[in-house]
Amino acid sequence: MPMKDKTPFDLFIETVATIGFMAMVAIVIVQVIFRSLSWTIMDWGFEFAAFLFVATIFLGAAVAMRTNEHIRLEFLFNWLSPRPRLVLKLALDMLGAVFLIAVAIGAYQMAGTTWEAHNVNIEWMRTGHYYAALLIGTLLILFYLMANIIRHMRDLAAGRFSKTVSVAENSGPPGGGPGEGQEG
Repeated sequence: MPMKDKTPFDLFIETVATIGFMAMVAIVIVQVIFRSLSWTIMDWGFEFAAFLFVATIFLGAAVAMRTNEHIRLEFLFNWLSPRPRLVLKLALDMLGAVFLIAVAIGAYQMAGTTWEAHNVNIEWMRTGHYYAALLIGTLLILFYLMANIIRHMRDLAAGRFSKTVSVAENSGPPGGGPGEGQEG
């Protein structure tokens, strides 16, 4: 999805992730300053920064899924013609969806199991909040992954196979190969 096609929901997710990351960095910096000046130790700082770390990782992963910027090895894609390349992308995305569903189920179960366990340093925070952040982030990643799956299925049904998807795929295999010059 091109950047100009961001929905208000996409902007909200990016904004929350950015604010969470900035808050995490600020808490860690303040905590280091307090410790180095021997003022006091912020007991809650580490715990809350760790929570923000978990939350922003999964929100950032959702943003990366939306923009299709996750790290991947593309050497196999380079060897495939456009149609098999799209089929492989669809299969890998479906496999990823199965994995994310398993993670979401586990996060849901753990959030329920640990919801009553209070954090020692932050009175209002529960251990279940960590798993709730994992669950929300995983569901967001799954949401964007399902959009990719639907797009791949529509492209396959309509016979739309892009010849080049990325710079790496455009270079082709060394010395030519089975995917070179074919339209699908």
